[in-house]
Amino acid sequence: MTGKDLQDKEIRQEVFEGQEISVLELDGEECFLAGDIGVALGLEQPRKQVLNIFNRHREEFAGFHRVTKLVTRHKDQISRTLKYTVFNPEGVVLLTLLARTPKSTALRRWVSKFLARDMEKLRSHVHALEGRVREDHAKLKRLVAKLGNTTRLLKRAQAQLAARPKPVECLPPPPEPDYRFSPDPHRVIRINSADVLELIGSARSPKYDRGWFSRLLAAQTPTDQVLQKVLNALADLRPFLNLSGLN
Repeated sequence: MTGKDLQDKEIRQEVFEGQEISVLELDGEECFLAGDIGVALGLEQPRKQVLNIFNRHREEFAGFHRVTKLVTRHKDQISRTLKYTVFNPEGVVLLTLLARTPKSTALRRWVSKFLARDMEKLRSHVHALEGRVREDHAKLKRLVAKLGNTTRLLKRAQAQLAARPKPVECLPPPPEPDYRFSPDPHRVIRINSADVLELIGSARSPKYDRGWFSRLLAAQTPTDQVLQKVLNALADLRPFLNLSGLN
């Protein structure tokens, strides 16, 4: 099977000594059919003999060949998709060395132009990669510089925060004294019944007359409640009383 029997659109024709050879573009790599290579080498059974050479030296063709599916047109005009072994330019050179036919040298020289194209593609690819590496390196340097500036700013801010005086914790104000239970929280007032009667009488309050304390005692009120009520009365009457003399 040669390239003339193929219907694939990705195939172009090149000429070697008046013979058309199909060139396939597979993933950016130029490849050749075994049948076309056999015809160019002048073999009696082109495809079969080339594949026989390939099978005898399969290990040497590692990376120089691949198997691909192609659409073929047979004598009955029916198109079929079949698998084919194809060779890149390095594989063709190896076939010419192993076949040793009168046309091997000429075919090897002819296919060298494809090797030159591959080398040029490789150099272009390497050049593009180098450009990307330089760009990435420049971006990385800018990022490192920016990160360094950010780190310095962060350390400076931390130092400024550490140098600031710590705020003094403010204690809540003390509660207001309840003078209903103690007229003066710093003094202890000791009074007796006579003092209470004299104080209440001197205030001349309609709410607390002299009989108020007597009634309180006559009701047999518990002592602690009596004391509480007396303190409350003194607190109410405080504006009208002079307690400076009590001790």
